[in-house]
Amino acid sequence: MYLIRTNILPSFILFVALNCLACSSTKDRIQQRITVYDTLPVETQAQIQNGRIDQGFSEDMVFMALGEPSETSTLTRKDLDGTAHQITLWKYKSNLPAAANMSGPGSLSGSGYPTPGQTANTPARYERKMQMVEFEQGKVVRWDADN
Repeated sequence: MYLIRTNILPSFILFVALNCLACSSTKDRIQQRITVYDTLPVETQAQIQNGRIDQGFSEDMVFMALGEPSETSTLTRKDLDGTAHQITLWKYKSNLPAAANMSGPGSLSGSGYPTPGQTANTPARYERKMQMVEFEQGKVVRWDADN
């Protein structure tokens, strides 16, 4: 049994270390782009510190506010007149607890207390949430409204 613990411990430490590297804080991300951050108005710096973005933000500014995207893609969009625009999409994925107002066995009531049928063994429900930020010519032109 001691051998199992010895073999698992280094793997666990590596797992924790890699996860810590993957999720950096806003403060860490600002430090990575401090030369850009220092040139910004105080109001914009406050938005970034609060994880908020706005139209016209650069990719560096979005990185500082939201972090590294889960996925990026580039596409071409045409206007009604046929003018083509190259668009870059940054996608952020996360698992969030399911909405508290769901009904049925295993759901939570609006108060956050278990409903009849929910037990300690009832698995937690999570919903996949994706937030997208759209850039054109390196500036934010559109993003999800919940940001």
